[in-house]
Amino acid sequence: VEVYLNAIYMQTAVDRAGTLVHEAAHQYGAEHDGSGGNDRQWGNGAFTYQVQWLREYAFNGVRNTQAMRRRAAETASYYLQNNFDREPLI
Repeated sequence: VEVYLNAIYMQTAVDRAGTLVHEAAHQYGAEHDGSGGNDRQWGNGAFTYQVQWLREYAFNGVRNTQAMRRRAAETASYYLQNNFDREPLI
């Protein structure tokens, strides 16, 4: 995956990894099928994969700090609340 976003270098390591998971999901066919670049619902969209990775990192990641785990959980929560047309019930 090639990412040409200058903003990615301003992200935290956790956010940067989540963005790469999101962009890699697009390479395997995950699209945004909702309004305004959102995923319509929880399933196979790019935000779903990103949130899954962030949650996994927050709860089971190794070689990280509490601050990194907290950041992953907060970012996952943000995407759940703002990037799905129908709020996921997970």
